[in-house]
Amino acid sequence: KADMDVVLEAMKAHLGALKLASRELLGDREFMHEAVKKNGRALEFATSEMQRDPDLQPEHHVAENRIAFEGMLAPLFWVQSATRVPEGGIEIEVQRLNGEVAKMQFPEDA
Repeated sequence: KADMDVVLEAMKAHLGALKLASRELLGDREFMHEAVKKNGRALEFATSEMQRDPDLQPEHHVAENRIAFEGMLAPLFWVQSATRVPEGGIEIEVQRLNGEVAKMQFPEDA
């Protein structure tokens, strides 16, 4: 309940694991930053103070995105993993702030 690493690992398997996190963790900025990086929906479980924290808001990350132009939003993704695949190339798993996950494969020479 109060161990940051244990709770972050558990939420990889199921976001609902955050329901079991201690109130102290859910109000800890460092913990919530890591949780939101793993899944944008983690903010739903945070304390009300953390839910209002501007640095944890998706809009903040979009504003900091150097690809987006004024008036145009660019999608944000967190790279979850990058692995070499047996048939050659690299597979990258990314996650959007809303929790949606996608896998992309690139040839070795990309």
